[in-house]
Amino acid sequence: MLLKSFINTLIVFVFSSFFFSLGCTKPVPEESESTTDCRMQSAACADGFSCVIQANGSFACMSDGYLLGGGSAGGDSGGSEMMNPMAGMEVSGGSSGGIETPSNSDCRTTGCASDQQCLDVGFDQFVCQARNSCNTSNGGCGDPSYVNCVPSGSDVICEDIRECDNNNGNCGPASQFSCFENYASPPSCQQIEMTSAPTMAGSLTFTTLFNYQGSMKTCHALYLATNHGLADNRGGCEECTYAWNLRFELVQDSCPFESPGQSLDIPFGVNLVTEDIMFKYEGQWNTFGGEGTRTAVSNNTLVAVGYERPSPMPMDLFDVRASTQTYALTWGLGGQSCGDLLCSFDEYGCSEDCLNNQTPATGFRMVSYGFKPEDSSYSHCVEVNGIYPEKRTPQAGCSRCTEKWATQVRKLISTCGSWSSPVGTTRTYSYGAENQSNLVIYSDNEWKRITQQYNDYYAQYRSLVAASNIVTYSDANNNGRRDSDERRRYRSQAMIFHY
Repeated sequence: MLLKSFINTLIVFVFSSFFFSLGCTKPVPEESESTTDCRMQSAACADGFSCVIQANGSFACMSDGYLLGGGSAGGDSGGSEMMNPMAGMEVSGGSSGGIETPSNSDCRTTGCASDQQCLDVGFDQFVCQARNSCNTSNGGCGDPSYVNCVPSGSDVICEDIRECDNNNGNCGPASQFSCFENYASPPSCQQIEMTSAPTMAGSLTFTTLFNYQGSMKTCHALYLATNHGLADNRGGCEECTYAWNLRFELVQDSCPFESPGQSLDIPFGVNLVTEDIMFKYEGQWNTFGGEGTRTAVSNNTLVAVGYERPSPMPMDLFDVRASTQTYALTWGLGGQSCGDLLCSFDEYGCSEDCLNNQTPATGFRMVSYGFKPEDSSYSHCVEVNGIYPEKRTPQAGCSRCTEKWATQVRKLISTCGSWSSPVGTTRTYSYGAENQSNLVIYSDNEWKRITQQYNDYYAQYRSLVAASNIVTYSDANNNGRRDSDERRRYRSQAMIFHY
């Protein structure tokens, strides 16, 4: 939810700034005398005007037509002819940036006071100006294309421009080229050595529990991942076993408020030795962890969960009570995992683990719970299960199934109370893909759809999805109906099979 709030705030700020700027225009200098020095960049003359020394020694913008002895500033020949009394007068002396200088002074010869610097102000003049002047020669900082001049008291600060933050420094696609900053000069570009990485599939799920007009609700935004090449692992992920440039694209959204975006580019890495999960943000690799997070790593899967309970915001239309982000990825290992008795994603050709004509797959079940009323045992929590097809025959039936798997379902992550089974608990179920669009389960001696709400197969992501948002209750009064004193359970669930 923090990411949603940040992006929504950013959008409002950007559009507010844009519309405000539409009403602002740069003032055009007057034809008459000006009290500012037009040799300074901040008071530069507009097109059709030139900076001319005046009789009192100051510099003002005068129309080009006036300088040429013609008529109006527009150059109309019909106006009364005027002579420029200052025509041919050389610029020598007068006021420059508030510092009086003799008419024949040249600070390259005379030098400047300690709080001043000698700058070329044009017209072949070199005069002393305050050191915090960024208006001339970029404050002495260098090429303004690569370094910014920032006034600071009686001095200036030269700040290097981060060219790599804009379009990867024009080096090319970030998945193929690395951009490196150089102070006050163009960035360096280096082609990334592309080596093969395992085929992968994955998802990112945002779930939110919120109060709307006095009623508790739950919703989800579901993204599926595509691999855009091997990520540059330098800067913190050098020990990563694998690193991908991933793009998460929105495929389902049941929330009434704006999602974080249609697509999110997030490089991901995993170290199978230390079981660290890495992600890249603003050019830096970071380890996924800290308060409100859980992770689980195996030889061909990773799960990373971040959850929070924001402070109450009664003025917010959608009073958010809890939010969760869940990343779940799986990848193929070819023959490396053959022999573990699990027919995992992309493990084609392994007769030790897969039945004849069985499609290798890996699945995840991600659930976020909310309760009303809450107590120490029943409060917002998260569970993630891994779903792994085994080499055994699934339940018979399901004539419309194009795929079937007999699976073991293992709990990988849980922040729930004693009412839920602990991490490591394993159960067995048979699942199927009905007409390649609905995920079904064998339960109570029949094949049933997981949900009627959100079902679809996304071929480009190799993902079969079944997602739902439901409310259940505990019939503590044993009367077959929902009473006001019985606890409600708000569940947002996403089940995904990758194959």
